[in-house]
Amino acid sequence: MVQFLWMRLRESLLTISLCLIWTPLSRAHRVPPEQAEPLAAAGVQKPSPELPPGDEEQQVCRPQEGDGDGSLIRPAIRPRSSPELEAGPRFQWEPALKQAGFFLAIMHAWRLATEPGTRAELRGPFLRDYVSAVRGLRGWGDGDPFIVNYVGHPFQGAVSGYIQIQNDPRYRRLEFGNSRPYWTSRLRAMAFAAVSSTQFELGPISEASIGNVGKNGVGAGAVDLVVTPLGGLGVLLAEDVLDRLLVRRIEKWTSRPVLRALARGALNPNRAFANLMRFKTLWHRDSRPGVLEP
Repeated sequence: MVQFLWMRLRESLLTISLCLIWTPLSRAHRVPPEQAEPLAAAGVQKPSPELPPGDEEQQVCRPQEGDGDGSLIRPAIRPRSSPELEAGPRFQWEPALKQAGFFLAIMHAWRLATEPGTRAELRGPFLRDYVSAVRGLRGWGDGDPFIVNYVGHPFQGAVSGYIQIQNDPRYRRLEFGNSRPYWTSRLRAMAFAAVSSTQFELGPISEASIGNVGKNGVGAGAVDLVVTPLGGLGVLLAEDVLDRLLVRRIEKWTSRPVLRALARGALNPNRAFANLMRFKTLWHRDSRPGVLEP
């Protein structure tokens, strides 16, 4: 008997608590009658309160049957994607590989035009010399000057990184900033540069196959495999900072297209070179209009 009375008392207390909670909430979501009638007569719904931009968007549902006078507003929250991220395929492989292949052809053409030793090694059995060159990789240094290993190869990595970025629809409009999408994009670019660098050094169309660099253990080291992607990431980040903090200021300071184009190209040379690989102008930007726009 005591247990039965205790159960009934708990049910009563629970019912009273729910009523006390529901009554203020229902009143807070109801439009006053003096405001609801003019809005209903004009066919206008009460606007929902604005939310901070970027994450969520609030919508007001139309009154359903059983809502009484129709003044009960029920907000529905749905996520809104960031305006910096474009919808579409995650990565455009076909144009990216074409642009990377174009860049690779330019680098090998330069080697053949300026290095007599590379031209001399074109003679001889291809497969045997290629395997010998790949096996000749050992140690850190490769005998190249400092400016080649620690300036030229980081620039190569930066160009490869920008090729990856400009073919990544979700991230190519991002500018330098402390956001997760930005750093995700740049790490993806570094990975692409690492693969491109490995192909340039040891792949089937590489220094090892064209010119047999590393043959007999001469001229090949790990320095380029490491410095190209890591140094390329550093150069890429530096150009991103310059583009956002300096180039944009110059564009606000002057409306002359020539000065704007020079600022974009001179302060972001590797991005400009990557633009050429897709047959765009040197000063092209995915994140904003051209130099002729106000």
